[in-house]
Amino acid sequence: MKWRVFWVPIVLFSVASAQVSTFEAELFPEDEAWERVGSGRAERELSNGSFVQAISIEGALDGYQKSIADFAGETAFFLEWRVETDATSSILDVHGTPVALSAFGNGNALYHFTFTDQRVQVIRSATLPVVYVDIAPGAVRIMKSHLTCR
Repeated sequence: MKWRVFWVPIVLFSVASAQVSTFEAELFPEDEAWERVGSGRAERELSNGSFVQAISIEGALDGYQKSIADFAGETAFFLEWRVETDATSSILDVHGTPVALSAFGNGNALYHFTFTDQRVQVIRSATLPVVYVDIAPGAVRIMKSHLTCR
């Protein structure tokens, strides 16, 4: 089983100071101040403005994280990203998280999105119910989240 993920621009925008941090998929994430975490056993390529990951080993993780320390003190952010995957929804919650994007801090706020080809799982907090959203297969998903820090 091999899952492919296509990531295209990721944007973090501060509401108050208008600071912007972007990933445009022109270089690999680790060449743009992202830290690579996990097993690193994914096939990767840059293709037509997308960062493509293909993972064929069950349980493998090829992830990236970035500190937003430059945004310390901000109270609100917009996070926008685009993703496409062929990971089937039948594996959601069975084989881990095939494609995920998380935003969290030191407080109790957590925004976690898990994607498959036909379903998105949204976790907004440990105290709120998990939400599942069915989506049409085969298209790029454009997601935007407004994050408020208190």
